[in-house]
Amino acid sequence: MSGATESNKDAPASPRQARGLVRRIGDGIGVEERVLVPARRVGRLVRSFGHSVEGDERLPFPARRVGSLIRWLGDSVEWDDPASDREVIDPKEFRNACGQFMTGVNAVTAIDQESDLAALVVNSFTSVSLDPPLVLVCIDRDTNSYNVMATATRYAVHVLSADQESVSRRFTRSDLSGAEKLDGLAWSPGLGGVPLLSDYIARFECRIIAGYDGGDHVIYLGEVERMEMADTDQPALGYFRGSYYHYPE
Repeated sequence: MSGATESNKDAPASPRQARGLVRRIGDGIGVEERVLVPARRVGRLVRSFGHSVEGDERLPFPARRVGSLIRWLGDSVEWDDPASDREVIDPKEFRNACGQFMTGVNAVTAIDQESDLAALVVNSFTSVSLDPPLVLVCIDRDTNSYNVMATATRYAVHVLSADQESVSRRFTRSDLSGAEKLDGLAWSPGLGGVPLLSDYIARFECRIIAGYDGGDHVIYLGEVERMEMADTDQPALGYFRGSYYHYPE
C-alpha cells in the first residue's frame, strides 16, 4: 500500500462527513482503508461536511470512494491509479487535435518598464469573469515578445477582422521586434502607454493581475479597464486546422 493510506478501523465514520461527495462520486462501498487528508488542504470542502477541524488535524476518508479527490490533493493511491494507463502524447499530434477547435485571431500588444514594445498574435484568449471583467491570454515562452510580456503591467487585446490577415502574419514574424511589427500600422498609446491598434473588431485594455505557469506558456490574467467595439459588419478572422479561416459571404 502507498504511504498515503493506512488501516484505521477506529476512525470516525467518514460517510457521515462526506455523504454528499460519496453520492456524487458514485463509487461502491467495501474497503476499510482510510486516506489521512490534511485538513488545511481540504479547507472549505471539509468544513462544508459540517466537521470542525484544526489546522493540523488529519481526517480519514475511504480511499477507494474518494480516489479522484485524493489524487487531486496530490496524494498517491497505489491501487486504482490511472497514471499507468496514460498514453504518451505526441506534441505535434496534440497540436493537430487542438486545431480541430476553431478559434479567433487576436493581436496582443504591451509595453515593459524599459519602454520596449510587444506585438504578437494569440489564439488562446478567453473571458474569465463578468464581475469583475477578467480575460486571459496564453503567451508562448519562446516568442520574441515574451520578455516584454514578462515585465509588463498591462496588455491590450485586439480581435482581428477577416481583412486583417496581413496584420496577423506580420505579428507572427520572429525576425521583427515589437516596434518593427507596429511600424507602418496606425496605432496610438493607450493606458500605461500600451500600443492600441486603430483597426479591430473589439479591443480590450487590461491590467495584469496574475501570471500562472502553463508549461511552455504563461497564462496572463487581466482585468479589463477599458474596451471598445467597432461599428462594423466585418466578420472575425478565424483559425482552423492550422490555417486562417474566412467565413463565406
